[in-house]
Parts: sequence; C-alpha cells; structure tokens
Amino acid sequence: MKSFPQKFEVIKRIGKGGMADIFLIHMEGLQGFAQYFAMKRLHANLTKNENFVRMFFDEARTAASLHHRNVAEIYELGRVADSPYILMEYVDGVDLRTVINVLYRTKAAMPPRITACIVLQICRGLDYAHSKRDGADLPLGIVHGDVSPQNILISQDGEVKIIDFGVARARAGMAGNGRLRIQGKPAYLSPEQAAGERIDHRSDLFSLGIVFYELITVTRLFKRKTQEETVRAVLEGEILPPSALCPGVPPMLESIVIKALERDPARRYASAKEMEADLIGYQRANPPDPRPEEVGEFVRRLTQEK
Repeated sequence: MKSFPQKFEVIKRIGKGGMADIFLIHMEGLQGFAQYFAMKRLHANLTKNENFVRMFFDEARTAASLHHRNVAEIYELGRVADSPYILMEYVDGVDLRTVINVLYRTKAAMPPRITACIVLQICRGLDYAHSKRDGADLPLGIVHGDVSPQNILISQDGEVKIIDFGVARARAGMAGNGRLRIQGKPAYLSPEQAAGERIDHRSDLFSLGIVFYELITVTRLFKRKTQEETVRAVLEGEILPPSALCPGVPPMLESIVIKALERDPARRYASAKEMEADLIGYQRANPPDPRPEEVGEFVRRLTQEK
C-alpha cells in the first residue's frame, strides 16, 4: 500500500477488473476535514504498453470533463510507482449488477415506477455526455461503449451514477478508418458493436435497452453459454416482448424498451433525451413519481436481504 500517494490512506480494495483494481481511499485535510474517494489503479502488466497507457489517460481526461449528477466525477489523474491511477467520486451504494443478481436469485420484481426512475436517471447522464462539446463548441462525440449493470451505481440516497467512461472514445480518438474500437461486455453490446461496425451514441441506448429489459423481466436477454453464442444472440436472437415473460409490464414501458432495442439504429431512439421524454410521459401517466429516497430504500432493502 505504500505505493499510493502519501496524502491518501487506502482503506480496502472494493473492485477488481481485467484492466484495473479499485480502492476505497480516505483523505484527511485541515481542521478534521475528511473525504472518501475511489481510486482506479491500472494493473502493473498493462503499464508496459505505452500506447495503452496513453489511451488510458486520454480517455480519462475526456471523462474528467463530465460534470453531471448522474455521472461519477473524476478528480485527478496521476502516476504512482509508475502505475497510472484515476481518482474518482466514491458512491456509497451498490451497482446494478448486484441488484439484478438479487432479483434473479429471489425471483423478486422491481416495481415499474422504481425501474423507470432508475433508467430515467441513466438517460440524463448519457444525454449529458453524448451532448458534450469542446472549447470550440464542437461535439466531442462521446460514446460510453460499455453501458452495463456493473457500470451503473445506485447510492444509498437513490441517486444513479454512471461510471467508467474509460472505454469512451471522443471524436479525436477515432481510428483512421473512423471506427471506434470498443470492447464492451458481450451480453450488453449493440448489434453494430458486435458486428465491429462504426458506432455512435445510439449504441449506448441499445445497451441501456438491454439493462431495462432485464430489470423489468428479471431475465437475461442475450447471455448464452459462450461469448460466441452471446454475440450471435445480440446479432440475430429473438427479442420477445417483455410482457411475454412478465405479463404485468406496463404497455408504455414495454414500448420504450422495444424502441430502445431496435437493431436498426435509424429505428431506435435518436437520443437519450428522446428516451427520457417517453419515460417522463410514463411517470406523468402514473403518478406519483418515486422520490430518490424511495429508490434508495427499495434497493437497500433488497440487497440487504440477499
């Protein structure tokens, strides 16, 4: 632990992925001021690839320009013991993967109004990122590229945060052929991602549609035994209407999910803002809207009973 910056105290490791470890960090300042952060530290074996490290920092800098209540904040980029790290906002809560796993295991159902509230907040975070412009007022063309349950956090207060825009590529980071080389999780890829085609912000909306589908049906949509079978399912697999699996799904929510899951991007939602508008329409037709505290309470109760 001595390899971390001295101003930080490492409390514990809270996550481990193929690219980096994530640690809970405590920092104490003047007059007893203290704050917690999450630190993502690149695995040592990856630091030998300078091109990869450069990409890691470039993408982190793009993500650090995002300041929205539904996107986890990035505060600092640095190196320690030659290992790159990103200092991020610590969200005291659980990721949506944990929530969905509990739903699967307990056969519980998330109330539609709670589900709509969660997806609505994700739409707001994505719309902000997709619409981000640079200093010359040119669109950055940010695509998350890995919208999946692991990258969506729900705080104790019911606030939803998108994390890990580290796979997002801005316009300036495109490959020479104009394609974005993004490796998302196979079960949450868009068809154009799975086919290795050029993607834009609508790819994120398909991935969000998968997350939405799984929340309301408590069924994995594309996950199969092997990665190859999963990718084939994304490209060709039948997408049953959510009501075929869960008869109680409100028709308005079902129509939103089906539109987000259009394989042809031209038939999909044109923007996260458009999808958000339909979710707001559902909420207005089914008052009252859940308070964020109600969302946090539901998630907290569900995961504590796991």
